[in-house]
Amino acid sequence: MAVQGVSSRNDDGQNAAALNPDTTDSVDVLYEEMKRSEDAQSAQISALDGKANFSLGSATLLTTGVAALRTALESSNGTDPGGTLDLLLIEPSAATVTNWLVISSVVAYLVVLISSYKAYTLRGYSLVPQPQTLIDEYKGEEGPFTKARLAAARASAIAENAPTINSKVTWTRRALRSLFIEGVLLLAITLVQLAV
Repeated sequence: MAVQGVSSRNDDGQNAAALNPDTTDSVDVLYEEMKRSEDAQSAQISALDGKANFSLGSATLLTTGVAALRTALESSNGTDPGGTLDLLLIEPSAATVTNWLVISSVVAYLVVLISSYKAYTLRGYSLVPQPQTLIDEYKGEEGPFTKARLAAARASAIAENAPTINSKVTWTRRALRSLFIEGVLLLAITLVQLAV
């Protein structure tokens, strides 16, 4: 891999160290910028994993809340939770509406579960530098030359990671939207039960 302003080796196999004095500063800048970009990408991955975990935990609590609320309200009102035949009635009762809302809430929970799982399990990121590569390829090289090559490798890794991170963002957004829907359904269940 050739980097502008850096010639790798001369005919004797020695590092030519042909870094122009005016390019040494730019190599330092490029290296630091690639490191910052890589750090930002790593932080984004961690944040997305945290959001996926939050979505799953919150959805689990909401689903538990839906079941507990439904049971508590039905026992305090003395109503029958209704069976599957009640769901088919033309004129729905509050229990039937609640049953449909509970079913919708469980479906929303399943969407959160699947989306969070997909967001959290997306892996396979390119990381630079690989320790063995540093030893094998860069040992004995001059610092600016090594920095230039590492900057180029980091830029390549950042580009390779972008599609995986974009997929992770998409799945995390689905999980958060489904969590919001589940929260709205819990509110609807509460309002229907309180209206009875």
